[in-house]
Amino acid sequence: MDSVSNIQIVDFEANGGTLTLDDFTALSFQSVTVYNANNVADRVKVVAGGVANAANGLKQSSSPAVIDLQALAGFAAVSSFTLANGNLGNAKDRWNIGGIQVGYTIQMPSGDNYAAWASGYGLVGDDALPGADVENGGLGDGYDNLAEFALGMNPANSDAGARESVGIAVEGGTNYFEYVHYRRSDYVADGLTYLLIDSTNLVDSSSTTNAQDQVLVGLAVDGYELVTNRYLTDSPDKFIRLKIRQD
Repeated sequence: MDSVSNIQIVDFEANGGTLTLDDFTALSFQSVTVYNANNVADRVKVVAGGVANAANGLKQSSSPAVIDLQALAGFAAVSSFTLANGNLGNAKDRWNIGGIQVGYTIQMPSGDNYAAWASGYGLVGDDALPGADVENGGLGDGYDNLAEFALGMNPANSDAGARESVGIAVEGGTNYFEYVHYRRSDYVADGLTYLLIDSTNLVDSSSTTNAQDQVLVGLAVDGYELVTNRYLTDSPDKFIRLKIRQD
């Protein structure tokens, strides 16, 4: 029985960019394809995640045959598997491996998504800078490009406030003030930080940051998730400002 462990990833270029090993995460084996294992005397024994397809292997129903390693193991993160002849010592086992399918996730460098987003709206030059605000003939709508990218807005149209809302909620007899905004579901990979800065007045500098009493995050839709920030209404005054930063 041989262990499969010699899968390699090498640097390659695609669409003008270069990916390295550090850009790949969540590597896992998905399936293995075998040929000539559909004869009665040819049995393939596969073990994935400590689970074998059968004690003495199985004859495959076709050639080629695709063996689903994730289904066999019962989970997606299959980091290793083994193959063996089911009929040990039987020279009639003559199947061979046709290919191994590997799954992975590519972690794109921070900033790439912003550049693609700006380009998608036709922003070029200074108009594509994170601090630019080009709506209304250059007067802007109060949201710079970085804020519009982070909230899921349209930098070419005046849509101030379209991706934010405020309200009051009551749960279990407790009253909350809610500030709701959208957030990119890949904000960590994009290097984005969403800072809620609150104060009891508009004169003094802000006193606390991200001091919400509750944070509720909804399911991602089209790359954005709804974030509900709740504050107890025990303070007579509360001023909240959302600040977005990209590292």
